[in-house]
Amino acid sequence: MNDILTGYNLYKKHESAIDKQQTKSKEISDTQNETVKRLETVIGRIEDVQGVKAPKRPPFPSWACLAFLFWHWPMYGFAFLWQSKYFRRFCFLTAFFVMVLEFCIIVLLSYDNKDLHRDRAKYVTVRNWSLVEGDTATINKFDYVDFIYSDVKYRKDDIDALHETIRKKYDVMMENKQKQQNQNRCK
Repeated sequence: MNDILTGYNLYKKHESAIDKQQTKSKEISDTQNETVKRLETVIGRIEDVQGVKAPKRPPFPSWACLAFLFWHWPMYGFAFLWQSKYFRRFCFLTAFFVMVLEFCIIVLLSYDNKDLHRDRAKYVTVRNWSLVEGDTATINKFDYVDFIYSDVKYRKDDIDALHETIRKKYDVMMENKQKQQNQNRCK
């Protein structure tokens, strides 16, 4: 209780000093405001008489606002979050999984590329074998397929027609095979 009473007495003793300081600060502020008004009127009169304009503040650049919104705030937030060890662990785990994903994609692409090279090697082998055997019909078919697939965008009708022909011949071949199997069962 004594501490509270001494604190209150001390406040009462200095209360008048605080009030004096506040009134003095208000007087100084009022004086400065009056001085600013007088200076503005004097500057205005000088501008009118001499035709000189006081320098104006340059306009606020719009890019600074964008930089503040899209760079400073996000970086401030990121720096704030980076102080957390859990956020740092999350970032490191995310970076690790992205790295693993990149590695898997590289492996998948290399495997797919290997399959494409193997298919191309088969294709070239069949073509060379047909050439050696003297089967010009097969070589001409390979050449025709190469020709129409060299420009897929403009040869789409030819490609569709070739696929339709192949499908029809395949259907006929399957029907013949089915008939032959039925005949073999009947025997």
